[in-house]
Amino acid sequence: MTWSSFLFLAVHFLVPHIHDGDTFTDASGKRWRLWGVDALEARQWCNDRACGENARDALVELIGGREVTCERRGKSYDRTVGQCFVEGKDLGREMVRAGWAFDEADYSNGLYSYDETLARDQRRGMWGMSGVIRPSEWRKANP
Repeated sequence: MTWSSFLFLAVHFLVPHIHDGDTFTDASGKRWRLWGVDALEARQWCNDRACGENARDALVELIGGREVTCERRGKSYDRTVGQCFVEGKDLGREMVRAGWAFDEADYSNGLYSYDETLARDQRRGMWGMSGVIRPSEWRKANP
């Protein structure tokens, strides 16, 4: 294995449009998905609350018009998957920590599992609501 196997190309950009809690479009029109997490879908509801909109709003606040830096990790459908940062903060970790995204351990190798447990125990974000289902289950029921 060579050192290049461990290097990720980092790109820097501004984000003019945030679709949901883990997907956004950069200024060039490229769609990005946060690596290692699955956030509530924009149209997802938790009983009578628009929890998906809350997740999107949380990502809007985290990015806050600042430059985003992403390390490409792969592709997912029409999106580039990246571990993305704003001012050194991992956006995926921050979304999980705030309770608006799940750690996707199959991809993250459990990198955010502690943050998910903490958010759940402290009833942050979606964890303070009833009727929460994983976004993957919601997508199956709402194609």
